[in-house]
Amino acid sequence: MCHGLLALAAFARPSTDASAQTAQQIADTAGSARVTGTVYDSVANEPLAGAQVQFVAAGTLSKQYMAVSDSLGRFEFDALPPGNYIAGFFHPTVDLLGMESPLRAVTVIAGVPNTVRLAIPGSGRTLVSLCGKQNVSDSLGAIVGRVRDADSRGPISGANVVVTWLQVIFNGKLESTPRTETATTDIDGVYRICGLPGADTLFAMAQMGVRQSGKISVHVPAGGVARSDFTIGDSSSAVAVALDSTSGEELRRLSTVLRGSSTLTGIVHGDRASVLPEANVSVSGTGLSTSTDSKGRFLLSGLPAGTFTVEARAIGRAPRAAVVNLVSDSAATVEFTLDKSVQDLSRITVYGTPPKNRPDIDEFLKRKAAGFGHFLTAVDLQHAVSVSSAIRMIPGVRILATGVFSTAVVMHMNRCSATIFVDGIKLNPMFESIDDIPTNQIAGIEVYTDALETPPRFTTLSNCGAVVIWRKY
Repeated sequence: MCHGLLALAAFARPSTDASAQTAQQIADTAGSARVTGTVYDSVANEPLAGAQVQFVAAGTLSKQYMAVSDSLGRFEFDALPPGNYIAGFFHPTVDLLGMESPLRAVTVIAGVPNTVRLAIPGSGRTLVSLCGKQNVSDSLGAIVGRVRDADSRGPISGANVVVTWLQVIFNGKLESTPRTETATTDIDGVYRICGLPGADTLFAMAQMGVRQSGKISVHVPAGGVARSDFTIGDSSSAVAVALDSTSGEELRRLSTVLRGSSTLTGIVHGDRASVLPEANVSVSGTGLSTSTDSKGRFLLSGLPAGTFTVEARAIGRAPRAAVVNLVSDSAATVEFTLDKSVQDLSRITVYGTPPKNRPDIDEFLKRKAAGFGHFLTAVDLQHAVSVSSAIRMIPGVRILATGVFSTAVVMHMNRCSATIFVDGIKLNPMFESIDDIPTNQIAGIEVYTDALETPPRFTTLSNCGAVVIWRKY
């Protein structure tokens, strides 16, 4: 780390000692030099604000000068004595990544511009620091972050961070197996999870007892590190909502959603800074949604505190999602710009021989042509953030959070939970979720909101309709 110039111990953390001086405290400015620079976080790909930058005189090691980077990662020393220095910085992110302060040698010259660029190393070097040496051909990555209290912002130790994804394997045929990795936060609220599939989008959330965040998507770079911080609210934010129905205890148990005293406001823009009225805005895991007014504004109240995913949708436009940190008895703000139109594709005719091993898709097309139920094809799903967000807009369908990662598809007509099938196999809603399947892996979805229109193959004793998902192979 020191490039052979200085033992790391000599690079001291900032203190109140008189030897640690700001540029303004330098007594003798004769022949001094001005130094400017930036601090960059190569893992998050953004400037690093609030970094405590230190320049230590290489000759004596006793003279230290300090500055703090601004919101753009910029720092400056107005009057630094010319000479050789060891430059570095301290920031909570450096500790989070399990690294030592990266140092570099700097020569400061009077009368000329002195520019210094400091940075947290890229994801590849950071991954080695976190997880040890990796196979060169390995695309595995890691996720690192902190869990804090949503209101006090203090670290939470003993919280679990759960990451889920679908692992696709070839065992005679392509199969997808749900995978889960869990890590527990240390005394500083820090967690680290290695061995995750790189170049993929995973789903993660934080939980401690009944306190939990929402589920957010995290993209892990191949052979690199992703950072994802969470906040979670107090235990009073979790309540059970019983539907007004006679469907029985099972649905009431499955309809646990999150509530609290947080508020979310915002605006949804369209093209050229125009606003979008009647856009739908929803917060995952809460079952709460609303529509924008004539000025494109929205307000959602009764939300739980913590980290959640917010999604905005409008007819004819690609949806957008954002991660927000909600605080009790307070209002957060978010803005969306839905500037990408969803183009309807012209009808085309494809000539060829259909594959003989996909009779399920043939049956899907026959049922679609019959006109019973609601059908979504791969074209309909190409801009969908998740399966639940795609079928949420189907008349008679409601999406409810059912636990840590799962969701229930409730049919309004019967007010009961639909049965989910994936490639003809019944899904267990307590351990698996329709949102575990990336939309780009789906060939088609059929939704039956009533038992009368449900094909016999997908009829169950509950008679509550069905959602049938067919994946691509």
